[in-house]
Amino acid sequence: MRDEPSVRLEPENYVLLISTLAENGYFKSTSIPVDGARDIGYTHDSGAGLFDEMVSEMSEDVLEISAASARRLYNCLAEGLKDEMFTNMVEPIHSLAGVAMRNDKAAENDLIASRVTVGKSTGTCPRSGVTLRLIKLEREEQKQLHNSLLDLSKNRFEEFTGKLGRKGHQNTNYDYAAKMLNQFSDFLE
Repeated sequence: MRDEPSVRLEPENYVLLISTLAENGYFKSTSIPVDGARDIGYTHDSGAGLFDEMVSEMSEDVLEISAASARRLYNCLAEGLKDEMFTNMVEPIHSLAGVAMRNDKAAENDLIASRVTVGKSTGTCPRSGVTLRLIKLEREEQKQLHNSLLDLSKNRFEEFTGKLGRKGHQNTNYDYAAKMLNQFSDFLE
């Protein structure tokens, strides 16, 4: 369904699907298969393999999930995997609590379900050692993106200052937005 051009799955859709399967134990090593999982293109129909496939698919469409969604995923994984043989115990958290930040290296057989601080220069997760993928643009694509953002920022800034001018404010520093975008562009390189 997600391959249809008119379909766009929101982060909450992914979280709802994955957390429901997690809560019902479908990511356990001893789980029964999810009916139809292979029919819709998954190579695994249960267990850690299915979880990995689903989260990988989610990562193609989702950059960020809300704190509430992270908490739901965390609690459903804790509940659904409580009988698995991990070296650490992951206990459900209160519905108003945040998922704990952990930056220590995980043991070989730990269940990793925590927030982390990813290194700015390395892109590496301190818990798992996995390096996040970087979308690398060609030089021409970088220039096009940069110029498009500059044009967009100038137009939006003009609209904004135009509205301020109607309210009696006079601020026409068009270069401010461009300067901020240039700093952002330098950061990306």
